[in-house]
Amino acid sequence: MTIDQLKQQIAQTQQELKQETASGADLVTKYLGKKGVFNTLASGLRELPAEERKTAGQLLNELKGWLETEIAARASRAQESLAWQDLTVPGIKPEVG
Repeated sequence: MTIDQLKQQIAQTQQELKQETASGADLVTKYLGKKGVFNTLASGLRELPAEERKTAGQLLNELKGWLETEIAARASRAQESLAWQDLTVPGIKPEVG
């Protein structure tokens, strides 16, 4: 793996997340989980030469920060879209007869 390949994979990951329609917990698992996309990319750091690891690490840190903020923003939007209901309001009485 080279820095250019890593940049391409990062861009591809960002595009995938922008097109993703899954919920917050599923996104966390897919992108930031133990066997997620981020950890797969991070495991590729071992293959890079020592002088390129610093740059690659910075790119991966930026990606992780972006993933975390994007997933959190989606979760907050989903939370906002839920309509608030007052559960203490009396219900509708059924008709008699």
